[in-house]
Amino acid sequence: MKENRPILRAVAFVLLQVFFLQELGFAAPDIRPVSWDPRGDDKAWARSVLPNIPASVATLEDAWKAARSPRPTTIILLQDAHTNPSGQFNLSKTLDRLLAHDKNLKHVFVEAGLDDNSLSSFRQYGARDQRKQIAERYLRSGELHGEEYLDLTSDRDFTIWGVEDIDLYRKALGDYRAVARDRERFQAYLSKIRTTIEVLKPRIYGPALSAFVGHYEKYGKGELPVTEYFEILHAFAGRTGAAISRYP
Repeated sequence: MKENRPILRAVAFVLLQVFFLQELGFAAPDIRPVSWDPRGDDKAWARSVLPNIPASVATLEDAWKAARSPRPTTIILLQDAHTNPSGQFNLSKTLDRLLAHDKNLKHVFVEAGLDDNSLSSFRQYGARDQRKQIAERYLRSGELHGEEYLDLTSDRDFTIWGVEDIDLYRKALGDYRAVARDRERFQAYLSKIRTTIEVLKPRIYGPALSAFVGHYEKYGKGELPVTEYFEILHAFAGRTGAAISRYP
């Protein structure tokens, strides 16, 4: 067993460096990729071309403006909370403001859909109040999305277009069914792996890495304040000689 100790120490050292650098990366989420154009304020530009939307409805998380483009095209990516009624109502309000602000917006592209998914053809079958009452019920049950709700209850002229590849979508559904069917077996297998890892930790990690992983797990569970966790990261950087100049 003694001849294996140098190998175990080397493995433990590599693991320590990997864990530490990973944590530094997560601790600095604002680092931009190399290809990012730092000139100007992209968010300020985005706010200048977008309508004023209350923070209670939607917020601007990020923006990027291409440095050069002969025919500039603006793409707006909306992140919504699926099957969450409040999130879907806010999505509908956001789209309504965007469509009112820019009459050239004619398409809303969606996942989990194929080709034209518009519901505007149903507007003829009832007054707006009736359509709103029915659509709201389906939205609250998770069967209708915000863009579909807007399409049914407004007079906005736009097309909902599904962008899924049907073959890939069916394959993903099949993979999900397979995982869901064998969930208990997979959970038992993962539990066995976790038990094995806990047994091997003291033999492979060593005191330094074991302590680091302990702090990492406590932070992940919300049992360690972020300021204290950053102090631990900084201390590890000093002991291991890790370069932290890239991480503000």
